[in-house]
Amino acid sequence: MVTIKASHRGDIFRFRVPCSAGVAAVKAVVAKRLSLDAGAFDVKYLDDDHEWVLLSCDADFQECLDVVPALPSMSVTARSGSGAAAPVVVRLMVQEVADNIGSSCASSD
Repeated sequence: MVTIKASHRGDIFRFRVPCSAGVAAVKAVVAKRLSLDAGAFDVKYLDDDHEWVLLSCDADFQECLDVVPALPSMSVTARSGSGAAAPVVVRLMVQEVADNIGSSCASSD
């Protein structure tokens, strides 16, 4: 499981999803919690360079999970040898959009 901390308009909410979840599952929870249509917002994650990266397809979500443990606070905790695994926390930013023009991960077929 991965813990998601999402911010929207200054509010932060927290929820958990399986690591195997995709973008649709994450956006479904966000949409339900904020009473938004799933196509009415974009979700970005905070990467290991402290930059906000668009989360638009399942490959992006897997990349997000790959870079989260590389964050400095996670690495220090993991190396401490305390025996307990550090919790994985993904930070998201939810931004409402006027028009969703598509995904870079969309099929070209």
